[in-house]
Amino acid sequence: MPLHERDAAVGVRHAPRMYPPELQPMIQDTLHTLANIDFEHETDVTRLIESSMSPALKASVMQKLVARHRERREPYVQLLTSLRAQVTQVTRSMASEAA
Repeated sequence: MPLHERDAAVGVRHAPRMYPPELQPMIQDTLHTLANIDFEHETDVTRLIESSMSPALKASVMQKLVARHRERREPYVQLLTSLRAQVTQVTRSMASEAA
């Protein structure tokens, strides 16, 4: 049984993750873009695997697909890392103001 199902079974509740309102739309958009990139990559890989290409050609195309996927994701991963750092700063700032 997955952890979240066990938690629900024993009545454990997790607070939803909340982001500062000024950052939440950008975080959501970035995550959405990454999900789209990943979905497109998985679709391309599935098509390639199911294709009638020779194994050698498939291997070459697969390398290109993986490289393209990595290149497309990288700027969004960097942006998400930056946004998470900003969330940490805002959260720490709010915590110190409340203390």
